[in-house]
Amino acid sequence: MKKGFLVAAPIFLVLLLAMSSAASEITFELNFEYTDDGTEPGGEIPWLTAVFDDTDQKPNTVKLTMAATNLIASEFVGKWFFNMDDTVVTDPFLVFTNLSGPAPPPSFGLNNQNAAGAQGAGFDILFDFPQSNGNRFGSSEPSVYQIELQDGSTSTLNAESFNFTNEGGNFLSAAHVQGIGPSGDDSGWIAATGTTDIPEAASVLSLGLGILGIGLIASRKRFR
Repeated sequence: MKKGFLVAAPIFLVLLLAMSSAASEITFELNFEYTDDGTEPGGEIPWLTAVFDDTDQKPNTVKLTMAATNLIASEFVGKWFFNMDDTVVTDPFLVFTNLSGPAPPPSFGLNNQNAAGAQGAGFDILFDFPQSNGNRFGSSEPSVYQIELQDGSTSTLNAESFNFTNEGGNFLSAAHVQGIGPSGDDSGWIAATGTTDIPEAASVLSLGLGILGIGLIASRKRFR
């Protein structure tokens, strides 16, 4: 059994080291309206999705893709909120750069961006999209940003840096959708409370455990 363990353990240790630096992709699906007097958008859920992706990015860099794929007709995003690791959101070397699509400059600061209602308090990042007809953020084109820590920072940034709930509730993300209903006069506040993608690092850990188990089983059979 010891020989089997000695074979499997180094493989597992290598995988654990890889896990610490493995890239990941996290998706938030905004799929419920959380206020008492709001109106749900008319399309299928999720109405909005946000993907934080650090794969194929340079260190301390994350690509954010915000998509309103399932908004319909005159519906559009007014405000969109996110959370972040406290040590990173206050880092003076944190920079947001728009890569494509609607490009409002984000406002960010520790727990100081508030969506509607008590549950919507205490977000860290706000994208305040234009509300004029020609510039609205609807279902046509995603808004894509590069988020990075520039040289001089001592913090660490990856997709998991955004996997936090707001200070006032349990929302990973929230947004205000306007232009809802036949006349376009209604609006709703929607939110996400869970991620839908498993970070790659967790997959690496599962693989490592499997390999270790196989090695132990093989060694037991060999030395019976």
